[in-house]
Amino acid sequence: MWTDGAWYERRLIGLHRLTKDVQRIPGFGYALAVTAFGLAFLLRHASDHYLPAGFPFLTFFPAVILSSVFGGARAGVLCAVLSLLAAWRFFIAPENEFGVNGPVILALAYFALVATIDIAIIAWLNKTIAALEVEKERSRALAEERLGLARHQRSLFQELQHRTANNLAMVASLLSITQRKLKHIPEAVDVLQDARLRIDQMSRVHRRLYDPSTDAVRLDRYFRELCEDLLTTGGVSDYDLAVDCDPIELSVQQLTNLSMIVLEALMNSLKHADSAASRLSLSLHFKRQEDGAAVLEVQDNGGGYPDNFDPSTSRQLGFRLIQSFAEGLRGEARFFNRNGAVVSVMFKPCSENHSFE
Repeated sequence: MWTDGAWYERRLIGLHRLTKDVQRIPGFGYALAVTAFGLAFLLRHASDHYLPAGFPFLTFFPAVILSSVFGGARAGVLCAVLSLLAAWRFFIAPENEFGVNGPVILALAYFALVATIDIAIIAWLNKTIAALEVEKERSRALAEERLGLARHQRSLFQELQHRTANNLAMVASLLSITQRKLKHIPEAVDVLQDARLRIDQMSRVHRRLYDPSTDAVRLDRYFRELCEDLLTTGGVSDYDLAVDCDPIELSVQQLTNLSMIVLEALMNSLKHADSAASRLSLSLHFKRQEDGAAVLEVQDNGGGYPDNFDPSTSRQLGFRLIQSFAEGLRGEARFFNRNGAVVSVMFKPCSENHSFE
């Protein structure tokens, strides 16, 4: 919506363009000056009996202004000269002759001064509007150039992220092929399966985060789809999943770390929780605290961690990865039991370059 200043600016530029167009017509300015003078003379003559003495130039000032605006400075000067002569000859006493005396010279000098000021102001305004139009055109061209550059950079960046995701998917496929070749070595199969699943999920996370349509995705929907994707990939179809997220602003890097923490917690649940319950039940909560910090909790309904569990001494890679991703958030990871195993991460959200809520 246009502000008042912008509205007037647009109208001035439009009027300036119109005057430039008509001034390109050969002889238009002079024809306009003569026409405007003629109309002003006729109007002044017709109203002569109704006007008191002392208004010889009343109808000629608008004619000079009109000629200057639409015909240019030269047309304005021509109209002013014709108007001065006509007023001097017909409407300044003694009438019907070019009388010369003090009052006549003063009246003519007054008209010449005012007409000159009007013409000069209009010429200056035209020059200023022309400069404004040039500057706006430069600004528009610069804005379009920057917008095109930004779009190009965004396209290149998205292409880079797309290729990265494809490369990760290719590595996961190679690990899957290697896993089938080493199926006679159970330990190797388990290691390769975990690695393949992690890389495959990293590829999926990468695609989600750098998809242009992801900007409008809510966190609760994003995490639900992430969890369901992993559970489906892991071959789990019978489960309960509860997701509850506050609208917290996050950077892409923070959401990437959180996604990997969630995936590692779910992979641990897939390995151990189903041994203690017939139906897998998972919950994910992401809440803002009163001090501005945010807490992510992923909980299952399994048997929980063993007594005196110390993740720093655990041989399982998942716990060390969760701690590493938590450090990337400049936060703290905790592991405890509460009707099952709980992975909790507390950190300070960063609102810079956020795209997710």
